[in-house]
Amino acid sequence: MHGASTEYPAIESLAFGPSESALAGRYTRTSGSSTWFIPVDVEDFARWWDAALRDWHTIDSEKFPDLPGWIENYDWLSHDEQGLADAIKAEEERFESARLEHESRMAELKKEAESAASKSTKELLVGTGVELQNTVRDVLRGFGYDVRDMDREYPDREPREDYRITEPGIEGWLAIGDATGVARGAKSSKIAALGRYVGHYEREERPKVRPRQWLLINRLIAREPASRGNSIFRDDDRDELTAALGLAIDTVALFVLDRARVQGAVSSSQIRELLRELSGELTWQDAAAWLEQLQK
Repeated sequence: MHGASTEYPAIESLAFGPSESALAGRYTRTSGSSTWFIPVDVEDFARWWDAALRDWHTIDSEKFPDLPGWIENYDWLSHDEQGLADAIKAEEERFESARLEHESRMAELKKEAESAASKSTKELLVGTGVELQNTVRDVLRGFGYDVRDMDREYPDREPREDYRITEPGIEGWLAIGDATGVARGAKSSKIAALGRYVGHYEREERPKVRPRQWLLINRLIAREPASRGNSIFRDDDRDELTAALGLAIDTVALFVLDRARVQGAVSSSQIRELLRELSGELTWQDAAAWLEQLQK
């Protein structure tokens, strides 16, 4: 018993790949219809499509009307047609040039944006831990303060404040500072811990001037800053902090002040003057209102 023979159509190769394999080509089926195949990533697909349509037109002119032929060639256009064809080509070239320039500029700006983000003060908005502490330290130095990084001066087993902050030219002024980031609201235990750090300092250094206390806190960090509320602590906690010459500073307020400083809207000395004797709380809304008042 003999099986039916299978006849394969002859392929006319139009483009070759490795080992003379056909990457593009055409063949005619037994029904007389024509099939074209080309790679999915072929360049200038329109030229291949035109060629296929012309081929199919020879097979079935009713289903596949002929494409414009020589009558559409530039050499046989009228004067007015050539002028318009030239204008169309010039406009296409102008658009392509503008597109390439736009893409190049966008790539450049995106690269600059990535670089700016890596060096930005965004940790003041979302940061915790060492990253937040380092950013707060650097921003305070940008305000013109001398900031001692106490984590580098004391061993890990001995909890101390993050910073000792002094202001050049202001004799005796010093703030014991601590930075922290919390997922929820600020707790009074942060105030108590800062008070203990101040107690350590006073016993060791016996300063003539009572130090100020700064608690720099990033709270509710999963929320957009505008939805984090208008106060950092409850009234009773805030009163306790005020009595101890303490100031709770929302790190979002630091972000707002530092951005204004970089923009030239406010000077470092003006920021230091604001903070020098301030106690209680400084929210980002307070900072924004103060900056707005300066512009009036």
